[in-house]
Amino acid sequence: MLRLTTFCILVAGLVPATSMATEPAVEAVKPEETYLLRFQFSAGETVSYHAVHQAVVETRKGDYKEKSHHTSIMEKHYEVRAIRRGGAAKLVLTVDRAVMRAMFNDGKPIQWDSASGDIAPAAFERHENVIGKPLAEIVVSPTGEFVAGRPLLTAEELKGVGTGAGDDTASRNFLIPLPENAVKPGDEWNDKFEAKVTVDRKLERTVKYIRKFRLVSVEAGVAKIETSTSLITPVRDPQILVQLVQRSPKGVIKFDIESGRIVSRTTSSNKSEYGWAGSDSVIQAVTRGEERLVTPTEQGDLVGRN
Repeated sequence: MLRLTTFCILVAGLVPATSMATEPAVEAVKPEETYLLRFQFSAGETVSYHAVHQAVVETRKGDYKEKSHHTSIMEKHYEVRAIRRGGAAKLVLTVDRAVMRAMFNDGKPIQWDSASGDIAPAAFERHENVIGKPLAEIVVSPTGEFVAGRPLLTAEELKGVGTGAGDDTASRNFLIPLPENAVKPGDEWNDKFEAKVTVDRKLERTVKYIRKFRLVSVEAGVAKIETSTSLITPVRDPQILVQLVQRSPKGVIKFDIESGRIVSRTTSSNKSEYGWAGSDSVIQAVTRGEERLVTPTEQGDLVGRN
């Protein structure tokens, strides 16, 4: 009897434990959820934003130093004028109100509010004549692709404005490109665009940029997208590089998937260039921008909060 018991114990020790129990059920791996990002347009609708842009630019040459602070606070909107076959929309951008602030070195700050009725100081007179006027008309697809566009201002008026009326696709298209296919967190996409720079008084050249986008997460139906911009054209001329010192921002965009609208956008940059006016010259530009969607009940009471 003892021998039989010992034999049974030895056999039990040689049999793998997994063969003595029921195999656990293997759960099916669920595919990661993907999201189709598309702008939604409806003819006749108006979409409004509150935007703040700040820039501090410091230039030095030898012992000379100059520092300027600029802030612009704007209420702006785009109107959907028409929907084309295939879903592309014709949009018109207008700045409804602006508060401009500037300070040079330790001088007295200059401020102008377009709603005050006051004549704009010389530093802002280019802006005065464009407030309330349509700046530009663009046609974009539901993926944010720039199809066509044209400025609605004179050449002189264009000098006073930036976003929505520039000479490059990224400036004219105040939306963002979205991926062609559905994406999941971690996926990336990009687009390339060109910008003009001045070589001398009579000559311009074109440089190329790439904008990269990455879907970080989706929470409560809002996609969080990281973005960055980089120069891809080799440029070594300091006098050209100084023109591009504020053109490579990075930031975060929040996009409401159901409504098909940008909810908010933040950007920032901090870049220096050397040698633009001799070996002892340097310029540093630090910028920050914030933009958020405005509901109809908020309109008209935003500029004074900043």
